Amino acid sequence: MRKVLAVFSIVGMVTLAAPNVAHAGPFTDDMARCLVRATSESERVDLVRWIIAAVTVHPGVRGMVGIQEDRRNAETKQAADLFEELIVVRCRNESRDAINFEGESAFEAAFNVLGQVAMQTLMSDPAVNRQMTRLGEVMDTTELEKLLQGR
Repeated sequence: MRKVLAVFSIVGMVTLAAPNVAHAGPFTDDMARCLVRATSESERVDLVRWIIAAVTVHPGVRGMVGIQEDRRNAETKQAADLFEELIVVRCRNESRDAINFEGESAFEAAFNVLGQVAMQTLMSDPAVNRQMTRLGEVMDTTELEKLLQGR
């Protein structure tokens, strides 16, 4: 049962990491596939570093990390350079078609897919996976097990 909970928690964290986007059209799908194909594992980790640098300005988590503003700015610049490279060079045709045929929301949807893949890259690391499964190890699952068994 604990392994099931660990899997649910990991899936849930990955799902929460990226906002839900409405169904994408075929050109957006092509752009998303290109973005994923055109990025290396290292670049995907870079994107997650930028996401972490951005979300940790929130007052609720700011005290948990010590990212200096110059580091945050460097992560933002690196992500911006990668986004530009992906849109203008690596996935030029797919990006142009997506925006022309499906509008600006195509970019949000396509980069959402890339963000999800980037998070999966991070989550597949054995150390991260072990840490995520700790949730199931420390949780008292008595009531949850009763609920799942229909009691």
